[in-house]
Amino acid sequence: MCHSSKTGLTIQAHSCGINRLCLQSIRFNDRFTLHSDVAEDTLYIQIPKLLVQPVIENALKHGLEVKRGKGNIWISAFRTANRLEIAVEDDGVGISPTILKALNEKLAQGQAERLGSSTTSNIGLANINERIKLIYGTDYGVTVLSAEQQGTRVILSLGILS
Repeated sequence: MCHSSKTGLTIQAHSCGINRLCLQSIRFNDRFTLHSDVAEDTLYIQIPKLLVQPVIENALKHGLEVKRGKGNIWISAFRTANRLEIAVEDDGVGISPTILKALNEKLAQGQAERLGSSTTSNIGLANINERIKLIYGTDYGVTVLSAEQQGTRVILSLGILS
């Protein structure tokens, strides 16, 4: 069952929303498959709303929409002592090394207003990164890993609040 509060959702509730995104496969003519590997000990951890869904939408739009053939999106979540890692990975077209380096440097510095590119993808990641840093502190945030023509992995690193 999917439950939410005014401040956040559990990972389990996010999973319900993610399953609704599977309806997007109709728009993509069943050109992608969604895979999930969410550790059971993460299911009831509260996280802010609208962190994961925009990352998945970016994977669809920027990674898989232009890819030839069928694609995949993998969502995983696991925890360490006081950290929750949520990863969204696609096997789409990837990001060029130059753009990737600039993006990660600016995300690490928390420079949302100066991400250089005005694409909604960068703005969305910057907003998510800023929200994470405001809530959990500067040790947390967004990291992007990618290889051209191989795919992209976006990692959301969150604190676990008691």
